[in-house]
Amino acid sequence: MGIGWREVLGLLVGLAICYGVISYAATNAPQNRETASEQTESEPERSTTERQQPAPAPPSPGGDTKTVTIRVTGYGGEPFSGEVVTLDSRHPVAGHVLTDYELEVRTGYPSADTVLATIQKTANDNNVLIVQVLDDGKVLKGESTNAPYGVVRLVWSTDEQ
Repeated sequence: MGIGWREVLGLLVGLAICYGVISYAATNAPQNRETASEQTESEPERSTTERQQPAPAPPSPGGDTKTVTIRVTGYGGEPFSGEVVTLDSRHPVAGHVLTDYELEVRTGYPSADTVLATIQKTANDNNVLIVQVLDDGKVLKGESTNAPYGVVRLVWSTDEQ
């Protein structure tokens, strides 16, 4: 059993998305740091969970959909910015931890979805930043960083259930 054209195409699309996100983060890092510094000075820390809903993805042919949560958590009040990408949509994200983003994803063959979350700390500190994918409160996958201006890159597929 070898690798089919669908897997190769999916990998190429994922690679192209990753390249775009990393290029965006690299070219806009100084600007994001400046904006984050201004926001940190002018906004009080938030202790409650923020819920934001990106625009729903368009309906997909030949598959079901479900809603998952992308949770950005870690040290209270840690500022971040980045992007959450699926095969059908792209959502810029920014704020302070603890923030949840609800995201509609495609499930099942032949149109399983892939989620790429690239979130960068916008503070020069060693506080932890964690990005997780949750389904009905259950953590399906998570990644973290504690590097100053660190980047968390989380890739999750609905096939990973």
